[in-house]
Amino acid sequence: MSGFGTLISWTVLRDRAGAITAVGGIVELVEGPWLRVRLATDPAGLSAGLPMKVEFERRGCGELSLAFRQAELAELPEHHCFNRA
Repeated sequence: MSGFGTLISWTVLRDRAGAITAVGGIVELVEGPWLRVRLATDPAGLSAGLPMKVEFERRGCGELSLAFRQAELAELPEHHCFNRA
C-alpha cells in the first residue's frame, strides 16, 4: 500500500451539543480499493477528490490505528494523477 488515496465521501459525527466527536470517510487508494476510514483532519476543509495520506496513531497506551489526513502537495507521488492545483 502506497499510503495515498483520494477522498470520495465523508461524514461528521456530533454529540448532542453539536461538538464534533469523529470524522469518517471513504478513501479510494491509488491501488484501487476503497476503504472506510477515520479522517484526522478538519472537516471544514474537506471536498471530494482531495488527495489523502495515511498516518498511524497511538491513542494513549492503546493499539496503533490508521487514519487519513489531507496530503500536502510536496508529499504526493509524481507518478500518480492527483489534482495538483
